[in-house]
Amino acid sequence: MKKNNYLRQILLAVVMFVNISAFAITFKVDGIYYSVDSYDDYGCQVAKNSSRNNYSGDIVIPDTVVYNNMTYVVTGIGEEAFYNCDKLRSLVIPNTVTTIGNGAFWGSSITSIELPNSVTTIGEYVFYRSRLRNIIFPNSLTAIGKNAFLLCIYNHRTTKTNQKYPSVNL
Repeated sequence: MKKNNYLRQILLAVVMFVNISAFAITFKVDGIYYSVDSYDDYGCQVAKNSSRNNYSGDIVIPDTVVYNNMTYVVTGIGEEAFYNCDKLRSLVIPNTVTTIGNGAFWGSSITSIELPNSVTTIGEYVFYRSRLRNIIFPNSLTAIGKNAFLLCIYNHRTTKTNQKYPSVNL
């Protein structure tokens, strides 16, 4: 009897895990891929383009996207979202984005970027081997991951109220 209860509990846990995992989805709206980890928070992040065609040109990320009659707030740029995008010219990030994931612009051709005041965290290796020359940090920025700017030459500016990252080269 105890063995049957134990097996039922394990089976229930597995079924619950599979159901929770089923909520992770990726979808495309207006040429940009997004990933949603949970239907509970109605947030999404820009995701890596799974095909060989990288993002290119001038991209404007909206603050919200609608998919299957649900509106999602764009809260982040996911890991490796713009990885090796060698034809990316410019990117406008909405004021709803709070995090930029690890390696988000690794090897990309982006040369200049202004982060909105909502960004608090830049992950590791975000601009690794990118062509970044200029970045403007917002006063909201509280964390920069290790090697975020490794092997890229850049200058940066911060807002006058950003005490954590003053206007000096990192």
